[in-house]
Amino acid sequence: MIKYIVTASGSDGNAYTILDNDNNCLLIEAGKGLFENILRTVPDVKKIHGLLVSHSHQDHAGDVPKFEKYRIPV
Repeated sequence: MIKYIVTASGSDGNAYTILDNDNNCLLIEAGKGLFENILRTVPDVKKIHGLLVSHSHQDHAGDVPKFEKYRIPV
């Protein structure tokens, strides 16, 4: 079963998570100021196998650099 979780959505920032079978997940968007919310949703960063960003506006990609230390492909 695939779970679709909306971490945040709106003009302040967007972040969505697709979790696949509770072992792997793909993040969709990482809006500015949402890094902590995303990590609360997916506390085990090793489960994150990728980050998909639709475009480079801050409300969709502002926190992408914070994921660089985890070496998550963007």
